[in-house]
Amino acid sequence: MKAGSVLLFFMLQFSVIAQFPYELTSNVDYSLVGFGALTLTVGQMVSTNVSPFTRDEVNQLNPQDVNSLDRKTIFNYSESSNTLSEGVLLGTGLASLTLLANKSIRRQWVIMGVMGMEVLMVTYGVASVTKTTVLRTRPYVYNAMVSMDRKQELDARFSFFSQSTAATAGIGFFAAKVFSDTHPHSKWKPLVWTGAIVLPAVTGWAKVDAGEHFITDVLVGYSVGALIGYFVPVMHFKKDNSGVDLKIHPQLNGLAMRMIF
Repeated sequence: MKAGSVLLFFMLQFSVIAQFPYELTSNVDYSLVGFGALTLTVGQMVSTNVSPFTRDEVNQLNPQDVNSLDRKTIFNYSESSNTLSEGVLLGTGLASLTLLANKSIRRQWVIMGVMGMEVLMVTYGVASVTKTTVLRTRPYVYNAMVSMDRKQELDARFSFFSQSTAATAGIGFFAAKVFSDTHPHSKWKPLVWTGAIVLPAVTGWAKVDAGEHFITDVLVGYSVGALIGYFVPVMHFKKDNSGVDLKIHPQLNGLAMRMIF
């Protein structure tokens, strides 16, 4: 009996299929794309009714009106740091494309493309609406060393929250989440998540050092982007993806066990 059991065990044929964990559904995707398009449109429309600062308005700004946490960054100003922040954002986007090096992910390029588009649309849309309605003055407008022409640009009124930080966090957390879900046992997961966490922090630091944003601008931007980047893939999980489906099929030379997860 024992010998027969051992023989039967070795006759089992295991076929383990790791399914791509995401799918597109009309309810989720129409909602995300619609929300992203709506917020982008509203943000653009609202911005057309915003006027740049006049010289008198700039001169009347009082640094004491800024909270104590953010006030210490008012006199930061660095063009190189601003360039660095944009470079990190671009680099994060390019790094996320390495996901397509995996053949199984590359085959699902439509789903990946739609999810990535949704992350960017929602992130930029929420940032656009918030910036144009809050109308928070950028730090450099308080800085006497910055030219009046720069302070009178329309963008000087759109400090809250940091769109670049949000976008870097959104892309980074999206890529890390997808990598984790498609490579659940990979030894590279800690490194991928470290990059996803650190890169937007670098972008945020650079934006503060550049005088483009206050500390609270980048903290909120980081949080918003990270949440969107993480939960867009979660919203696309296949309904049957949470469990394990185990099936055993009789065959001529034994049994075939098929595990789908």
